[in-house]
Amino acid sequence: MKIRVINSKEEIHAVNQNEEIVHLTFKPHNTDILTLIMQYPQIKALQISSAYHRTISNYVKKCLEIRGVKLLEIDM
Repeated sequence: MKIRVINSKEEIHAVNQNEEIVHLTFKPHNTDILTLIMQYPQIKALQISSAYHRTISNYVKKCLEIRGVKLLEIDM
């Protein structure tokens, strides 16, 4: 299983169409996450640090849930 690492929001548009798991190393805004899941519907999991996890709105969490995308939290 490969995890695509995205280091900045500019890299969101460079994700390969067959990536299923994405790790965001930067602090994503809600719009960054929504752009990612709308542009790449094949994504199954989104991994972010626990510090950034707290900043994600409930609306975005619900959108992820509806699309079947798991939000994975890791300690860094």
